[in-house]
Amino acid sequence: MQGLDGAPSAESNEDAWRRADFVEPQGSSPADPGAPAPPRVGLFHHEPGGERPFLGGTLAAQLGSNAMQVSVPLALLELSDSMSLTALATGGATFLDAVGTLAGAWLTERYGNRRVLTASTLVRAASLGTAAALSLAGVLTVPVLVAAVLVEGLARGVADTAQSTVPQSIARGDADALRHIYRRYHGTVEFGAIVGPLLVGTLILAAGMGWAAALAPAAFLVAATIYRRLPSDTQTEHGPEAPEKLGFKGALSIPWVRLALLATAFLTLYPLKGLLPAIFAEEALHSPPAAAWLAVLFGVGGFAGSYVSVHAWKRLGLGPLLALAALGSVILGLAWLPGAFLPAAVGVLLFSASNVVARVALSSELVTRYGASAPTVMGLTRFTVNASAIVVRMAVALAFALTASVMGGFTALAVGIAVVAAGLLWVGLRLSRR
Repeated sequence: MQGLDGAPSAESNEDAWRRADFVEPQGSSPADPGAPAPPRVGLFHHEPGGERPFLGGTLAAQLGSNAMQVSVPLALLELSDSMSLTALATGGATFLDAVGTLAGAWLTERYGNRRVLTASTLVRAASLGTAAALSLAGVLTVPVLVAAVLVEGLARGVADTAQSTVPQSIARGDADALRHIYRRYHGTVEFGAIVGPLLVGTLILAAGMGWAAALAPAAFLVAATIYRRLPSDTQTEHGPEAPEKLGFKGALSIPWVRLALLATAFLTLYPLKGLLPAIFAEEALHSPPAAAWLAVLFGVGGFAGSYVSVHAWKRLGLGPLLALAALGSVILGLAWLPGAFLPAAVGVLLFSASNVVARVALSSELVTRYGASAPTVMGLTRFTVNASAIVVRMAVALAFALTASVMGGFTALAVGIAVVAAGLLWVGLRLSRR
């Protein structure tokens, strides 16, 4: 693949990307009767160290990630009594997450995905486990907790990059197996988004915040243990390749891609699913477990959205789904203003469902339009998501720092979210015309 300075071919960039398609992996063509049969596909039918440990480790890691999205903001609020500090600390972790994705690419190339994924997941367990142990001992301080959150954010980015190379290592050139693994992977992620916060809320009620905070590092430790059974492949050359690839500059020269990236930025409000429920539950409802229940509803709405996303995209098209996501964003901004649990719960469900449908549809449209060249665009999309998540978290910190009350902060956020929704609606109209 060309680098940042890769030059497009003589034909137009749009024509080149539309012409690109997936190349049939070697050995998968019916005209090659001597090729070995691909490994049987299924949760329990891949070779030892294949799909089963990947999905098992992913489930454990997702339980930990979604649990900490509830427990970490609550712990920061409890220790510091500062909403702006909480938002700044989680925003700093998001920034280091983005840095970690770049470092993870080099580490994975040098040491292999299994080693890097296992080691980075162990670092996540160690950093948050140290904070949880100090919390249970009653000696945890704000600087130590913030440091643990930042270290975890960096390790998370490294782990994400290493994890992204595992499916192609498992599939070994079988395109059907690769799609099957990704389908199961996304279902596992959404399931973790439901169960993780649910377990945290239960632990808060049954044993208190200290033990609830210990759930995430325990889950990461289990994930690292499972990841040890992954295959040791370090390369992803078995994956589909385009006959012609453009560099990042070539991709950014395509107007549709630029609009799609802008839509991605406007859709990146889901980092609020850990932060806003924590602030709302702690400061408005004065009921910390409510943060877990609201986070669970984010997962329920997202699971429902992922289930109907493909059918909705084929039936309605991308533009209307982006418009629905814009409406869902407005509803989310307004849902907190009554200061009651039920309106917030309804708003969270409607937002998360519409947002996930639009995000899946946008990714599907990118893959459909650009075939095997889509990994370049998806790389740009991931960078956009990370950058947008930082902006979102910093905006939350600013909203609560500059307002005199909790509900004043939520009102300011509602206005900002409405502006973002208007931008998403505009981009959706432009994309539907192209």
